[in-house]
Amino acid sequence: MPSFLSKSCLAFLMISAGACTIKTADTADGGAGTPSATTTTATGSTSSGAAGSAATAATTTSGTAGSGRSSGTGGTGGSASDGGVPVTSDAAVPSDPCNGGTETTPNEDRDHATPYPLGAVAQACLQSATDVDFYEFTVPSAPAGGYVKIQLTDVGSEGSLDATLYAAHDNGELEGNYNTTSGGSVFFYFAAKPGATFRLKVARFGGVAMPTAYRLTATFNPVPDANEPNDDNAHATALTVGTAINGYFFVGHEDSTAPADAAWEDRFKVNLPAGDVTIALSNIASDISGSVKLFNPLGSEIGSKYDTTAGSSVVLKATIAAADAGDCYLVVQPFTGGRTHGDGSTVPVFYTQPYSLLVTTP
Repeated sequence: MPSFLSKSCLAFLMISAGACTIKTADTADGGAGTPSATTTTATGSTSSGAAGSAATAATTTSGTAGSGRSSGTGGTGGSASDGGVPVTSDAAVPSDPCNGGTETTPNEDRDHATPYPLGAVAQACLQSATDVDFYEFTVPSAPAGGYVKIQLTDVGSEGSLDATLYAAHDNGELEGNYNTTSGGSVFFYFAAKPGATFRLKVARFGGVAMPTAYRLTATFNPVPDANEPNDDNAHATALTVGTAINGYFFVGHEDSTAPADAAWEDRFKVNLPAGDVTIALSNIASDISGSVKLFNPLGSEIGSKYDTTAGSSVVLKATIAAADAGDCYLVVQPFTGGRTHGDGSTVPVFYTQPYSLLVTTP
């Protein structure tokens, strides 16, 4: 859809040849644009290890890309299940069948959102042209968090749907999608912080003023990162020279804004003797790039390396001086490509593919 046409305008055009309202762009979702970069390698010995949020001599971190809320994602009916993990919840499975215009449980705003148990299949209905349905759910407290896939399927042929996700922490819009085709399904996903609460709004995009049935399914998929939480030196994961360890480039949302750069950091502690050391970051997913930095026990940077090419391994070679030997710290994080939400039903590869980190000495 052209950026200067509002969704309400497009919906109106589907059923009328009259005039419509013009606006400059759809509402932004609060994400920061993914930056571009030039490949650089740098080492040094004076930077503090307290932050470690960007590679030396670089201006790029792993900011979150906006979603754009593109239209038409999904098919024209049918239902699908992506598996996910069953989530224990006290909430009953919502049921609001089309019954002539009367809602079983009114849920027109966030203060009256219907509790939704993740993993359930809820049959619902927009009972009129102005009906809006709000749902609320909380993701489990898995240590690394996880991602949620939302799908609206089996949409009645009488209308089309527009879905918007809000973070309860700041009531800001995080993600959403819509489908201009009557009966068309709607899909999107987002990464969630452990224990965070979200609200989903389902509204009519267009069509005739008749009740429109739909089926809501939202599944939670935990990220199996056994190292989390390890975002600071106090919780750094112990690493043994010569033994590879796996981790994930993953961070979830609690509110609608992009996660802080420091939230992407994975920290590891390794005891290093004086002499040469090689740090290899490999098996990086094809849709994200990586960086690694090495700090001495006092927090001064010994060396850093990154590669802006998605999927490329990063190998840092350094020489440990006698004064720098001991319990050193590694900071691993994305350099570019860290997307935390988007349209469609296919999540980024790095959500499910762990990287490998190996430290060797002669």
